[in-house]
Amino acid sequence: MNQRILSQDAFRKRFNRDFEEFTRYHRQKMPLRDRAVSQLIAQACSMLLTSGKRIRPYLAYASSSSSGAPLDEAIKLGIALELFHGYAIVHDDIIDQSDMRRGVATIHAYFATHHEQKHWLGSAQRFGEAFAILAGDLLMAWSDLALRYVSTGKAQKNIERTWDDMKEEVILGQALDVSIGANAKRPSRANLMHMLAVKSGRYTIGRPMLLGYALANAAVREETVMRIAEPLGIAFQIQDDALSSFGDAHTIGKPVDADMREGKMTLLAFETMRRLSPAQERIWEKGFGKPEASTRAINDAKNLMVTSGARTYVETLAEQLIELSMERAADLPDGGSWFLDFASRMRHRTA
Repeated sequence: MNQRILSQDAFRKRFNRDFEEFTRYHRQKMPLRDRAVSQLIAQACSMLLTSGKRIRPYLAYASSSSSGAPLDEAIKLGIALELFHGYAIVHDDIIDQSDMRRGVATIHAYFATHHEQKHWLGSAQRFGEAFAILAGDLLMAWSDLALRYVSTGKAQKNIERTWDDMKEEVILGQALDVSIGANAKRPSRANLMHMLAVKSGRYTIGRPMLLGYALANAAVREETVMRIAEPLGIAFQIQDDALSSFGDAHTIGKPVDADMREGKMTLLAFETMRRLSPAQERIWEKGFGKPEASTRAINDAKNLMVTSGARTYVETLAEQLIELSMERAADLPDGGSWFLDFASRMRHRTA
């Protein structure tokens, strides 16, 4: 049973209304006397409600709606997904030591500053990280709670299994990312692509779609969905990494030199490094992975991403992966028309 699928913008407006209601209700039912803990909840909710593309909720909605599931239940499922994503990015920001997210201070940076301003005891950095870990834990607890609000019926076991698989993949994918970043030996391209498939292909695109189809009790095989979703998710992450170096800082909501200073082993960085001459490597090493590097050193290193051909290579690869997903979309149970529209919008991302 097919029904009209809302555009991403129309869905986001409806979703944000219900999402705000959920967070307001759960904030109000937790009266706390400690002002800092109250601020913890308020800051976590503010982070959730500030912009956000709502990609995962939309994919769950579109896949479920295309197979006949009601909008209200799809939105409840989307709320659970967005809360889980909130947990993931709060903890990711701690791991990456990122101070900005969506144009505002990250949770750990906000509370480290709060600690300093109050002249409290102990390490401001440790306090900020502790509060952010707890904020992430709270969001994960809320995501599991939100999932229980969904009227799953016969789909309950399938949804729970897919949900548990998603959580496991995100955590282990993050561990793989940390391991790759910490290893002095350059990773193999195969390991890097595997990490992208797990962290982005499956989590960003595949699992939300599978949850949506499960909600609608649609007859679809996991292998079929992942074969379509993974290339698009990898392309999404490749684009994200390119935007993190060459996008507009105001639009993407964080400094465009953060990944370079951190030494983040993205596919763009990997493809740059393997193309460098010994002389270029010396220039690269003055900026890549050097938090205190000068602006000139950072810009020189970023310029190598362009002159080496790495930027063109990864942008072309992202285009090819999007095309591959679109070619395979006909295998979706609903014919994939909504997916084709979604994938085509990814071709010219700016954020």
